[in-house]
Amino acid sequence: MKSSIVAYAKKHKYAFLASAIIIASGLLLLFVPPLFKNDSIVSTSDLRDYIEEYLSQYLKIVNENQPFDGISNNLTFFWHTPNEIEGVVSRSHGAVVFFNYSEGKTRSITVKEFSKPIEYYIYPQMSANISELPSVRILKGVYPLDSQINIPYGLLYADPEAVLRYTGQGHAFNISESGAILIFGSLIEEDRMILKGSNNKEDWSKLQARFDALDEFVWDCQGLNTTTIESIEKKYKVTFLLERISSRMETGRYRDDPSLFTQDFEKLKESGAPNETLSAILLQYYENQKTPQSWLESVWNFFIQTIVGQLLIVTIFGGVVVALIVKRLTKTKRRK
Repeated sequence: MKSSIVAYAKKHKYAFLASAIIIASGLLLLFVPPLFKNDSIVSTSDLRDYIEEYLSQYLKIVNENQPFDGISNNLTFFWHTPNEIEGVVSRSHGAVVFFNYSEGKTRSITVKEFSKPIEYYIYPQMSANISELPSVRILKGVYPLDSQINIPYGLLYADPEAVLRYTGQGHAFNISESGAILIFGSLIEEDRMILKGSNNKEDWSKLQARFDALDEFVWDCQGLNTTTIESIEKKYKVTFLLERISSRMETGRYRDDPSLFTQDFEKLKESGAPNETLSAILLQYYENQKTPQSWLESVWNFFIQTIVGQLLIVTIFGGVVVALIVKRLTKTKRRK
């Protein structure tokens, strides 16, 4: 049996080597994808953490600031917290959280994945060929909506920093088969739904949940003492921004993207952070930028972030496997 394998390998050595490489590469690819899985996409457990932190932070902000004059009856998540919550993560575009209410039930949270863009989870009937539709673009900004909008034809496109806040009944948009909506910002149906066009882990992190809960609290307090609400907002924002800046320094985000630090620092300044704090943050940032990335980190990032790195690993592994097979066959032939 061994001699027949050696004879076949000798006679068809190129075909044999090619087959060996294909088999070895195929086996490797079964294990490589988990190693190179896109970790930037929020997981179902991450989204669950976001939901729990969002509700917890909202209640915390209300409780820590009571009593203040004219506390709003519109603090729905405080007076009547949802007990049936559903989260959906799209593997291609966006994620959504639904808040549902029912009497006499303990809180339950279910989270699942969805293959299509998240808009199709809410509007499964909308047009599949959105690239062929004429479009209307919604630019950066906050847009209050109090009545449902019909989209019988065409594409409604919302920019990344566009926030649509709907306070009416049902869904904000009524979309037919000849219409479509594509959201890169966010769509909030008050007390019922949070949809973001991003499925990035950072946009659905526990820290982002605190920012989002604060935004919801401020929105719910419209009409109350403006000075008091602004003071509360700034107090929490400074804390959250300091936590974000510290985290991004530790992970090296600012080293790769200095403009991101500029944005965060300006937000911190606008939120009224003390000058001593701002100076300390700047000093920490400059010191952090001086620290070069180690060669091991550079090599690892190369393999993780590029397809070339993955292909290189497959090639190397395939070559090693083939070399071992050839060596094995040669030894068998010599023994014969």
